[in-house]
Amino acid sequence: MTGQRSFIFDYIEKFEGYIKTADRTPLPILGSGKITNGKYIIKGVRYVEGLGYNMFSSSQFCDNGYWVKTFQYGSDVNDEDNNAILSARRNGNLYTTVFRSIPQTHPLFEAKPKNAICLLTKASKGDSWLWHRRLCHQNFKDMNKLVSKGLVRGLPELRLSKDTLCPACEQGKMTRSSHPPRMDTNCQSPLDMIHMDLCGPMRVESLAKKKYMLVLVDEFSRFTWLEFLRVKSEAAERIIAFIKRTQVLLGRRVRKIRSDNGTEFRNAKLQSFLEEVGITHNFSAVRTPQQNGVVERKNRTLVEAARSMMAHSGVPQQFWAEAVSTACYTQNRTLIVKRTGKTAYEMVEQLKHFLVLELMYCLMRYQTHLLIWFLLHVSDLLANQFVPPDPLANQVNYQQNLGKFDPKSDESIFIGYSHNSKAYRVFNKRTRTILESSNVDFSESETYLNASSSNVSASFPELFPSPPSTDPSSNFSALDFLDLAEYDLHTLTSPIVVHAPTGSTTTTVTSDAFVTEPSSSTSTHSVTPESAAPPSEVSSAASPAPDQEQTPHPVLTPIPEEAPLPSPSTAQRSYAQVVREPRLEAAPRINQAEDSSSGNLQEVFAVQDENDATNNRQAYVTHPHTRRWTKDHPPSQIIGSPSQPVTTRSAKHTENLILFGGFLSDFEPSDVWQALTDPDWVIAMQDELAEFERNKVWRLVERPWGKTIIGLKWILRNKTDENNLIIRNKARLVAKGYRQQEGIDYDETYAPVARIEAIRIFLAYAAHKNMTVYQMDVKCAFLNGVLQEEVYVEQPEGFVDSRFPNHVYILDKALYGLKQAPRAWYETLTDYLLGVGYKKGTIDPTLFLKRSGKDLIIVQIYVDDIIFASTKPEMCQEFENTMKSQFKMSMMGELTFFLGLQVRQRPDGIFINQAKYVQDLLKRFDFGGSNSAATPMPRNFQLSADTSGKPVDQKTYRAIIGSLLYLTASRPDIVFSTGVCARFQCDPRDSHLSAVKRILRYLKGTPDFGLWYPKDSGFELIAYTDSDHAGCKLNRKSTSGACQFLGDKLVSWSSRKQNCVSLSTAEAEYVAAACCCSQVLWMKTQLADFGYTMHRIPIYCDSKSAIQITANPVQHSRTKHIDIRYHFIKDHVEKGNIELYFVESDYQLADLFTKPFDEKHHFFLLSKLGMLDLPA
Repeated sequence: MTGQRSFIFDYIEKFEGYIKTADRTPLPILGSGKITNGKYIIKGVRYVEGLGYNMFSSSQFCDNGYWVKTFQYGSDVNDEDNNAILSARRNGNLYTTVFRSIPQTHPLFEAKPKNAICLLTKASKGDSWLWHRRLCHQNFKDMNKLVSKGLVRGLPELRLSKDTLCPACEQGKMTRSSHPPRMDTNCQSPLDMIHMDLCGPMRVESLAKKKYMLVLVDEFSRFTWLEFLRVKSEAAERIIAFIKRTQVLLGRRVRKIRSDNGTEFRNAKLQSFLEEVGITHNFSAVRTPQQNGVVERKNRTLVEAARSMMAHSGVPQQFWAEAVSTACYTQNRTLIVKRTGKTAYEMVEQLKHFLVLELMYCLMRYQTHLLIWFLLHVSDLLANQFVPPDPLANQVNYQQNLGKFDPKSDESIFIGYSHNSKAYRVFNKRTRTILESSNVDFSESETYLNASSSNVSASFPELFPSPPSTDPSSNFSALDFLDLAEYDLHTLTSPIVVHAPTGSTTTTVTSDAFVTEPSSSTSTHSVTPESAAPPSEVSSAASPAPDQEQTPHPVLTPIPEEAPLPSPSTAQRSYAQVVREPRLEAAPRINQAEDSSSGNLQEVFAVQDENDATNNRQAYVTHPHTRRWTKDHPPSQIIGSPSQPVTTRSAKHTENLILFGGFLSDFEPSDVWQALTDPDWVIAMQDELAEFERNKVWRLVERPWGKTIIGLKWILRNKTDENNLIIRNKARLVAKGYRQQEGIDYDETYAPVARIEAIRIFLAYAAHKNMTVYQMDVKCAFLNGVLQEEVYVEQPEGFVDSRFPNHVYILDKALYGLKQAPRAWYETLTDYLLGVGYKKGTIDPTLFLKRSGKDLIIVQIYVDDIIFASTKPEMCQEFENTMKSQFKMSMMGELTFFLGLQVRQRPDGIFINQAKYVQDLLKRFDFGGSNSAATPMPRNFQLSADTSGKPVDQKTYRAIIGSLLYLTASRPDIVFSTGVCARFQCDPRDSHLSAVKRILRYLKGTPDFGLWYPKDSGFELIAYTDSDHAGCKLNRKSTSGACQFLGDKLVSWSSRKQNCVSLSTAEAEYVAAACCCSQVLWMKTQLADFGYTMHRIPIYCDSKSAIQITANPVQHSRTKHIDIRYHFIKDHVEKGNIELYFVESDYQLADLFTKPFDEKHHFFLLSKLGMLDLPA
C-alpha cells in the first residue's frame, strides 16, 4: 500500500475502509491500482491517503508463489524460475526499493509489461470459508487463481486461505491413499514372508467340485503354490499342512505370513498353530487389498494365463482348476524376478530348470495334447514319496485281456504336469478319468486338430457343451467365471484313482477331475440293468416336449465321487449301479403300463415310453461296453450254492417292484447326493420341483452381471405324525437367504403368526359352541407369494439344466429361505381371503371370520397351517372348496395335532396335552428309568447363584430349559419352576441342574396331564393375579403371576419376573395387577371378533392394599415412585372396563405361578385350573 497517488496507474477509485497506524490514527483506503519498477507490474496496490511510507508484505509474495531471500545487506524477490524481480537494499532496519511516479504519457499506459505481480490482502477466515461454500466447495488454489488473474468479476481481491480441513470436503472428496510400487524387500531368503489369498467362490465348480483357490506366494522368490478347496473352512487346515510340508522340503522356516482379514485366515485354529510355532501373522488393512498386492497381482497373472489357454482351446469351464494349475507350474519355471534376474524356480532350488525346447505356448486342447512339444521335469521341491497301486489302465492301453489286434493307446487330452512324478496329466477320453503317464505322444499337426474337433465334441456332449444356437440371447462367456472384478481365485488338486499296469510309470494321482459317463443320442429307450454304463442324467418330474418353447426343466446331474454309496465300488463301477437304475423311475410309474403283471423292466419302460411321449428319456439310454470286467470271489464267501445263477433286480417281476415302491424311505440323507441314491427321495425332490412349475415360481435366464445370485439348498426330512410314524419323505428346496442384502434384495420381512393364547381361545370357543375343528395344510405355501423385488437364484444342486448349466433362475414367486417369503405369502393369502368375503380380526391379523346370518366360520392361520371351525358344517365345506380352488391344499380332517399340541375332540369337550413330546423329552435326556417326583419344585424352595457349586454343561442345561419352555404351551403346572431355573442359564451349577431334573421327574409321573375345555360351561372372561415379594435372590425382584379363564377353560397364563424392585407386598401386587390388566384388555378385543362384548371384567387379587391403590387416584408417598406405565390400570377401573375383587389366598389360583407348594395344594390348584389326566 502507498500514500503516493502518482505511483499508481489503472487506478480504480473505491472506498474499502480504514487502516489504523501505530498511534491508532485511522487512514482511509480510497482505491487501488498498479505500480511498476519498469519491468514488472504489481497489481492490487491500495492507495491510503496520508500514509507516510510505502509498504510491501513479504508473506504476500510467498503466498503467491514467489521467493523472498533476505541477507544482511539486502533482500531479493525471485519468481518461480528464480529470476529476480525486485531488489531491496537495507536502510537502517528497513529494506527499501525504488519506485517512481509514471506520467500519463508514459508508454506503460499504452503498452503495459507482460509480467504482472498481484499482491492480495489476506481475507478473513469467515470470508474464505464463505466463498468456499458459495463456489460449491471449490479448491482454494483455484479460487485464488480466479482472483489473481482476473478471470471472473465479483470476487473480492483478497487472498483466500485454508487454515483448517473442511469436514464436508473430507466426506465428499476423500480418496484412497496411493500405494506406489515397492521394488525392494526386507526378505533375505525363501519363506521369510508368505503372502496368501483365498479366491472364490467360482461360478462353476471344477471337475472335483472345488470352488475356491488358495494362492500362496513367497515374497523373496515369487514362487507360487496353489491349493483348491470345496469350502472356505478348509483353508486353515490346508495352510497348516502347507507350512509343515514346505518347511521340511526347503529346510527353512516360515517367518511371517500376510493375508487379508477374512475368517478363513483370522480364526482360532490357525492363530493357535502360528503362535505355537512362532510365525508372525500380518494382516492388511480392511478393504485395502493393495497392502497384500504381491498375491493379488499373482491372482491376475494366473487368471489371465488360464483365460488365454481356455480361450484358445475352447474347453469347458469345469477345467478351470487344471488350467490355473498348469499356468502356475509353468510360470514358476519361466517368469523372471526383476530384482534378481532369475526365475522363481532357480531362486528356490539354486539351479536352472531344463527345457527340452524353447517354451512358446502353454495351452490345453481337447482335440490334441500340445501344439509345441516340450518336457518340464518335476523339481525336488514338490516331490512327495508315493507308493503306486496295482493299476489297470494307462495312456498306453495296458489291459490284461488286450487282443493282438486291439488298439494299444487311447486318445487323450493334455491338461498339465504331474506334481508328484515325472509325468504328464492327461484326460483319457475312453475311461473318462484323469491319469498321469510318461508314455505319451504329442500331435503337433493342425490338420489333425481340425479333423478331430467335431468328432471329439460329438463324443462328449455333456463334458464339452456348446452354446445352443436356438437362443440368440445366450452370450455368456465361458471365461466370465474368472473375472477378477467380482471374484478371486482358489486352489487346485483333488484325489481320483486311475489305473496303470504293474511296473509302469503311471500312478494313482491327486486330481481335480471327475467326469460322468456321456449320454448317447440314440433313440432306443430300453434299460439294460446289467450294463455297466450309467445314465448321465435323470429327467425331472414334468419335462416339456422338444418342440415347445418353455423354460428348460432341471435334470439330475451326476453324483460326485464323494457321495456316500450303498457299497464300495471301483473306478470302473458305473453310476447305473449307484443310482439303482431299475428303481429310479420304474417304481412310481408302473401303473402307467398296459400290462404290469408280466415281463421284465425293459417291457415296462417300453410301454411307459408309448404313454409318455414328452418324457426326457436320456436316463434310460444304454451304453454298450467294449469288454466285460469280472472279479473272482472265493467260494467260501458266496452265500448259497455257487452253481446257482444270480437273480438281478431286472429279472424280477414288475409286481415285486410295485410292492417295493409302495413303502417310504426310512432314512434321512445327509446331503442331496446321498438322496439321489434312493428312488423315494428322488421322487420327493421331483415332486418339489413339480410344484415350482405348477406355481410358475421361476424362469431360467442368463446370469446377470452385478446381481447377487442366491444359492439353493435341499432340506430332506422325514415327516412324522403324532405317533412318530413316518408319513412322508419331504424334500424342500430353500434359498440361502443369508446372502440377501437389505434394501436391495428385500425390504419388509415381518409376517404375523398366531399367538399360542389365540389358538387356545379358538379351541375354547369351538368347545363352547360344540364345533368340530378341522385342519388344512397349504402345500408349498411360500411358492404362492408374489415377490416385488428382483431376485436371482442358482440352479438347484443335482438338477442343473444340461443345455444351460450357467444360467440362473429369476424368481416370480417367493421361495423358502428368502427373508421376504413369509410376508409375501401372508399378503397373498390375506388378499385372497378378504376378496372372498372374510374379515380380518381387529387385533389378531391371523384370525379371519365370515358370517352368514346367525352362522359363523372362524379361521386361524399359522404360516401354512390352517385350522377352521363353524357353527354350520356346510360353511366348512365351502371354505375347503374355496381354498382348493386357489391353492394346492392337503385336507387333514379333524384337528388332532397342531403346533406340537395333541388335540382330542370329544362330544363333551376338547382335551389338549403334549404327551408325545413329554415322552420324547424324557427319552432324549435319559430319564425313562428314573423315579418320579410329586411336585416340580419343593415347597419354600429357593435357588441362588451358588457360585461355590460345581459348574455343569451349559449347553445341556440350556437344551433342557428350552424344551421345558416349549412344553409350557399346555402345562401351566411347570411354568413357575421352569422360569426360576431359566434365570441361571448363563452360569448353571449342580444345584440348578438338580432343580431341572426334578421337573423332569415330575413330568415322568404326569406325562398325560393336559387342559380340559368342557362343552357345558360358561364363556365369561375371569382373571386372577398374584405376586410374591422379593422372591428372586439375584436382584430381589418380585415375580408376577396371572391366569385368565373363559368360563372354566384356562386359556392364558403367565409367570415372569418384574422389571422393577418393589418396596412392599402391596406395590408388587399392584404391578402384577397392571400386567394382568394388559392381557385382559387384549383378550377382550379378541373376543369382540367372536361376538362377545364384555364390561367390568373381574380380576381377583388377594391384596386389599393393591385393590385400594387402583381405586384411589390420589398420589401419595407410598405410590409416587411407581413407574407411570403401571398406573394405567386406574384409568380402566374408573372407566368400568375392569373391576378388582378380593379373594382369599387359599383360593388364589394364580398362586401356582408365583411360588411352589406341597403335593396336596399343588394338585388342588391344578384341578381348579382345569388340568387333568384324561384317559384315551
